[in-house]
Amino acid sequence: MRPQVTLGKICSLITDGKHGDCRDQDDSGFFFISAKDIRDGRVNYLGAREITQSDFEETHRRTDLCEGDVLVTNSGTIGRIAIAEADDRTACTTFQKSVAVLKPIRELVDPRFLYYALVDSRERLVNASAGAAQKNLLLGELRRFSITLPSVDEQMSIAEKLRVYDALVTNNERRMALLERATRLLFDEWFVRFASQARPGRAPQNASDASERLCRHRP
Repeated sequence: MRPQVTLGKICSLITDGKHGDCRDQDDSGFFFISAKDIRDGRVNYLGAREITQSDFEETHRRTDLCEGDVLVTNSGTIGRIAIAEADDRTACTTFQKSVAVLKPIRELVDPRFLYYALVDSRERLVNASAGAAQKNLLLGELRRFSITLPSVDEQMSIAEKLRVYDALVTNNERRMALLERATRLLFDEWFVRFASQARPGRAPQNASDASERLCRHRP
């Protein structure tokens, strides 16, 4: 049985964006991102709000976005996942309250593995949200949310295979649906079938076999 661990144990901080508004300023270079700007596994800056530097600095103290931080939409459309990339705009990006920021402890969890694990867990994230008219995924629920956590070496191996597959999918409209299916398949291979296939004199199927199966499932 692979260990289950809560996000609160493997993240140094789980917070959300500003509970209020900021003043707009065209072409300031300081971005105020909402859930609608989280798409296809990344922050979409096209059409994103830009705000005054002073408002940015105030809110940035709360979120302090860095490369490798994982983002989860936690209001309205629950469970869109993104990862902060090596982009000059990352350090100039803060958030509205509809986006949660997770800062992984890298000695415990590979950031890209965490991203894929949450992509795989999207349905559970939606189910963990509360509210009738508008769903909200509370920070407390996020901190208590659990994922399966193999060794860091295994995490990196899984994440790299999914990254390669992810890069093959170029049609953004279909990208996340295909990625969710691929992630589920690889996680199933890694965490479930290995144990049942391990018999005396027979090695369990390895991750390379799982990766090949991913490619066969690619449309």
